[in-house]
Amino acid sequence: MLLVSWLFVRVSPEARSAQLWWVGVAWVSATVVFEFLLGRFVSGLSWQALLADYNILRGRLWSLILVSVCLGPWFWGIVRAKQ
Repeated sequence: MLLVSWLFVRVSPEARSAQLWWVGVAWVSATVVFEFLLGRFVSGLSWQALLADYNILRGRLWSLILVSVCLGPWFWGIVRAKQ
């Protein structure tokens, strides 16, 4: 995911830090909405089963992926600005 966000920032040189932050928020929001809609209404999973994937204490690392999706564009924007 960090590679995808790096590529996005490379092709968006005019994007500011705040804009890149909102891109990350939009990406993670779309991901979570898609996951819950697909899991609940297509796969028929319970809400409890869907929420279980977010439990870091049980070794579920999906939340860390979502953090990288959210912060990736902003992070690469900061790196780009320092160059």
